[in-house]
Amino acid sequence: MKCPASIAQLREIEGIGEAKTKRILILGTNPSRLQTLRKSLKAQPNTEIKIARLCFSSGILTRSFKPDLVLLDANLKNSNGEIAKPIRTDPELRRAKIITLPVGQNVRIPKIMETM
Repeated sequence: MKCPASIAQLREIEGIGEAKTKRILILGTNPSRLQTLRKSLKAQPNTEIKIARLCFSSGILTRSFKPDLVLLDANLKNSNGEIAKPIRTDPELRRAKIITLPVGQNVRIPKIMETM
């Protein structure tokens, strides 16, 4: 899945209510970037954040955590298919939104959270 090109596209993210805790899973390989994302997300109200660094552990964590939103590092091998396909085909996970994070760019988490 391509990274959304605009805030308007991010506004299409639905299914996460304001009163409900937003379950966000971050999948990536760069520890520094993962921690920066976690720190930004922790500042947002009603969020529960989990991080997975390896493909195998990300699959297990995704199934047990049942995230509302998956932030996927574009550096992961086959990030558009290998990881997204099992999420899309699992009846319990298919409602999760997946955003592929651009390589080498700062991510504006508050902007993403505003759209949820």
